[in-house]
Amino acid sequence: MVEKLSVQGRHWRASARHSRSSDTRVALVMPADAMHLILTFSSRGYYALPLIISIPFLLLPAWLSIRLALRPWRAVVREIAARGPQDLRPLAFEPRHEELRPLVRSINALMRRLRESGERERRFIADAAHELRTPIAAMRINVEALQAQQGINARQSELLGGILRASDRAARLVGQLLRLMRSNAQASAAAGEMLALDTLVQERLAELSLEVDAPGLRVRGEREDLMSMVDNLIDNASKYGPPGSTVQVRLQRTDAHAMLTVADHGPGIAPALRERVFDRFFRDPDQTQTGSGLGLGIVKAVVEKCGGHIALGDCSHGPGLQVTLRLPLAEAGVP
Repeated sequence: MVEKLSVQGRHWRASARHSRSSDTRVALVMPADAMHLILTFSSRGYYALPLIISIPFLLLPAWLSIRLALRPWRAVVREIAARGPQDLRPLAFEPRHEELRPLVRSINALMRRLRESGERERRFIADAAHELRTPIAAMRINVEALQAQQGINARQSELLGGILRASDRAARLVGQLLRLMRSNAQASAAAGEMLALDTLVQERLAELSLEVDAPGLRVRGEREDLMSMVDNLIDNASKYGPPGSTVQVRLQRTDAHAMLTVADHGPGIAPALRERVFDRFFRDPDQTQTGSGLGLGIVKAVVEKCGGHIALGDCSHGPGLQVTLRLPLAEAGVP
């Protein structure tokens, strides 16, 4: 049993031990202050001092060895982190370490399988869309021929009109699928021709008004892609806005970009869904208008193909959705 004593301002620890084989009893009294701890450490320091001195010399080489060993791993991580979702090329990094080569080979094999799967999917959708165009066109021709006949009553005319509207929606969906597959196709080495974006927008708007702050804005891209981008934006803004409302379109220069904004007076899109609406075939659950859910996906694919950025936000003039596109301006003489 250990007891603490205090005698004339000094602290002591006393313990007693009793022998199990005799009546011998031993009492041990030792100082219990800080000086005793220092003296004890000094008396036994030859055990702990070499260990304390050697810790920095052990940790530093271990840290350097681990850091040097992880350098090729960090190179692989940086290259993968810099990739976009559409970039499925094999990794350019070729490790010299035998331990890392199987990992890089497995990643490249996965990239190849994903790329082949995506190409098969695009070919299938494009082929199916092409095949659907003929029967849809034939159905429309037959319905129009029936409408031209004599003796059709109002009920029959209404049913035939419904078939025509359905065929129009199907034809629009097929066209959107073809444009989406073309927009998602692997970009070639050429960046596309230089196009006057303000002129193209004015052509697509036709009778709608357009305010252009900086004329002569030129961007690089495929003309059909940019036409599809503008058409989808204007069509969405016109369709989801209330009857008789206006669509506000603005094109201006911001630094080295052409900024195109399209605003409507419709119900808008909830902030929580503004990223999901770019997914194929996804539509706002509360939306009552008919649609395929491909329009904004096509727009985003074209914008990204041109190296631009798209954002959705609230309108400054009240309820509605404002779509803002930023496309890098093309410099004359630069390929």
